[in-house]
Amino acid sequence: LWGNSLSGTLPHQIGNMSYLIELDLSSNELTGTISPSVTNMTNLEALYLNGNAMNGSIPSQIGTLSSLALLELSCNKFTGTLPPSVA
Repeated sequence: LWGNSLSGTLPHQIGNMSYLIELDLSSNELTGTISPSVTNMTNLEALYLNGNAMNGSIPSQIGTLSSLALLELSCNKFTGTLPPSVA
């Protein structure tokens, strides 16, 4: 779904897609924060949210995704430091 001019926020229900392996929402117009429900996506190996206008802090819970090998968050408006669980 990258590059489709999608706007709005990530819905809390996104965490219900627990079998999803890759989610690419890059190069859209998404705003708001990363929902902590993303941590329910236990099979997620790649998450692309780069090139949006998302803000807030990066939830530390995202580091609990043991299958996550690629996390792309560049070109957003996130604040704070990178959680130790992600680094």
